[in-house]
Amino acid sequence: MILVVWILALAITCPPILGWYEPGRRDLVECRYNQNEGYVVFSAMGSFFIPMTVMIYVYVKISCVVASRHDHMAEIEVHKVSLMT
Repeated sequence: MILVVWILALAITCPPILGWYEPGRRDLVECRYNQNEGYVVFSAMGSFFIPMTVMIYVYVKISCVVASRHDHMAEIEVHKVSLMT
């Protein structure tokens, strides 16, 4: 998993260095954000929206499992009480 994170970080940060930059902008004195629309969308998807979607999916699955286990434990408790009486 850590390797995947490093690969994703490299995939997001290397394109501007390797030539995906704004056309006509070769100023070596000034440093600013890349405003190329394609790169901005690529960067936002890879560093925010895709990880957010994965986290939401995982948290929903965890919540479903916890709710299922809670219901199962409640049924066991009710069954245990009914056996004792």
